Amino acid sequence: MRCVACGAEMHLVHVAGDDTMMVRGYEHHTFECSGCPEVERRLTFTRAGRSATGRIVQIGHGTHEAQYAAKDTKSGLVVMRNQDRQRLRELCEWMGWRVVDGRVLDANDRTQVSNEAGALSDDLRSAQVSSPANE
Repeated sequence: MRCVACGAEMHLVHVAGDDTMMVRGYEHHTFECSGCPEVERRLTFTRAGRSATGRIVQIGHGTHEAQYAAKDTKSGLVVMRNQDRQRLRELCEWMGWRVVDGRVLDANDRTQVSNEAGALSDDLRSAQVSSPANE
């Protein structure tokens, strides 16, 4: 995906499930631009849904020298390590885990994203209620 403002590549940095919809598979995706400070949030529908574990990991430098670590974004626990970043990403994807780029959001960021997601869900519900098809 490209940034509307500058045309640079946007990176997926956070995924949050949406349990407010009647059907499963809706997620809130947060993208950050690699070239400017632009941030985009989108409500998406993923037909395949999540893996059985539902684990979302972020890859960064581990505590050991010259190692990368895959950290669970929900619990903060390191779930896998490898010396090669790309190989670690491949292993995580093979396990069915979703890998997001960027920093892990702290509690304040998660609250803000959650509040924005709730407001977006409310907007969608009110749009569905007031649509001409319901009249």
